[in-house]
Amino acid sequence: MSHQIIKSNKNTEKVCLNGHMYTKHYSTLISDVWRCSKASSLKCPGKLKTSKENPTEIPIIDKAHTHPPDTYEVEVNKCLARMKHKAATT
Repeated sequence: MSHQIIKSNKNTEKVCLNGHMYTKHYSTLISDVWRCSKASSLKCPGKLKTSKENPTEIPIIDKAHTHPPDTYEVEVNKCLARMKHKAATT
């Protein structure tokens, strides 16, 4: 259950975890709250929290998803993020 933070097309951060992607919803002093990237299109309430003190700590899933995970979409987004990073740094 490892999570990864990648850059989106709009140069914002996304969290990938268990076949779902999350975009940052808001931040507090101690944590960031992320909501499902399909919150608007599928009305999904999925949310998780990550610690600011320890970003490698396993995120806390706050609300469950109403749709199945899409591991292929997550892998495609990870691949695109790697390609964009390589293009920008070479």
